[in-house]
Amino acid sequence: MNLLIFFQLALRNLRLNKFRSILAILGITIGIIAIATTGMSGAILENSQFQSMNEIGESIYLQVNYTYLWNQYEESTNYYGIGGGMMVASVTVSDSGGYVQPKMEGITDKQIRELSKITAPYPVIPYKTTMSTFEIVEDEYSDKKRPQKDPNDFWSSYVTVYGIENEYLPSMFVLESGKFPKVKSEVLVGSKFAKKNEVTVGDELIFKVYKSGQQKSVKVKISGIMKNTGEGLVISSDNSVVGSDSWFKSNFNTYSMLTKGYESAVVVVKDVSAAPEMQERIDGYLNEKGSRVDITNSSAATQPVKDIIASSSKEMMSMGAIALLVAAVGIFNVMLMSVTQRTHEIGILRSIGTKKRQVLTMFLCEAGIMSIVGSLIGGVLSLVFALFKARDMIAESATTLNPNAALMQQMGIPVDQVQVSLADVLNYTFSANVLMYIPLGIVIGMTVGLLSALYPAWRAANMDPINALNEQ
Repeated sequence: MNLLIFFQLALRNLRLNKFRSILAILGITIGIIAIATTGMSGAILENSQFQSMNEIGESIYLQVNYTYLWNQYEESTNYYGIGGGMMVASVTVSDSGGYVQPKMEGITDKQIRELSKITAPYPVIPYKTTMSTFEIVEDEYSDKKRPQKDPNDFWSSYVTVYGIENEYLPSMFVLESGKFPKVKSEVLVGSKFAKKNEVTVGDELIFKVYKSGQQKSVKVKISGIMKNTGEGLVISSDNSVVGSDSWFKSNFNTYSMLTKGYESAVVVVKDVSAAPEMQERIDGYLNEKGSRVDITNSSAATQPVKDIIASSSKEMMSMGAIALLVAAVGIFNVMLMSVTQRTHEIGILRSIGTKKRQVLTMFLCEAGIMSIVGSLIGGVLSLVFALFKARDMIAESATTLNPNAALMQQMGIPVDQVQVSLADVLNYTFSANVLMYIPLGIVIGMTVGLLSALYPAWRAANMDPINALNEQ
């Protein structure tokens, strides 16, 4: 008997037990969906949040610990100054009864130079950040109509602005289009910012800033658009504007409790394996006398996503394992019932010279058909479910890890409405580390199906032909 005959007999027998066969196939399908979708969802999240680490490297972030610095002045009476209806300063009471700002140093230029020796060949890059209103300069000769902003959405006119020296930008960001700024009047914008506001390289922005109590308009030109590298990092390039440090200092009056030095700095380490040791050396230098500076890294910053992935994976894998167990029992039951109902047929086959291994192959072929059909359907549906789930998962993780989320919530910004484009979903889904879970799931489904059919097939192959013929 050739394989074609085995296949035809298997199809006939599956049709005779149509309902049980469909239930067994359904069990395999559900199990594959649960397992493959879990793996694909985790990989999609990793693609969206950890892509910058793969393209740029590990980032070590330095942030002044204000709690520690402030505790150095416990003998002073703290007072929070109010100005213009807003809390603008933290000050202490002097001996003369006046209010003065305590002297607190951040990360000084000298420390940055010394740290750069520790982190060589990777420089320590200080940066500043704030939020600012912006406008887009319209071309009076263009017919292009930009999207109308919701007048009730106050924060649609705000954007996160970073100040970083131009020479360091190529080591920190990947460009989607354009070039890195060369002069003070040029900036980079994030891809999401560009899409949302329909701006491109060459367009101009106007920032409304205050200098000496008067409002001033600052015009800049977009020289490049930064590639979407995920919103889970401390410095997020997706929905922001990045200009030079000198441009930032001359235009944005951001209040700082520091009397000297920088609040923040970052070290981008290309060799990810060297980052942990480098972080320890930085900590030993800066925090020898106390925790003056909080030191973290992009891996730690993305830990919440890893926790989400781990928690979701455990639940889904458990569901998948249960579904596959049910599917295995279903196939086992179908095959065992088939053996029982076809005892007389098996006796006839054996009496006309059919060998044991041929009978075994016939029954395994039936199980293989159910397993293949169920696994293929499960693999296709897994991809469909992953596409639908990807948008929500990417948005949820981006909201969870948005470095400005706490501040934005205090200011009333709806951080729960992170925009995820179709291009992002497709880009993160149709990659090798995501799609690999489909064939993996199919292999698992086929293996489970064949293993569950081994005993019934073995039992059929080892029946005594005379006893089998006597069965009615």
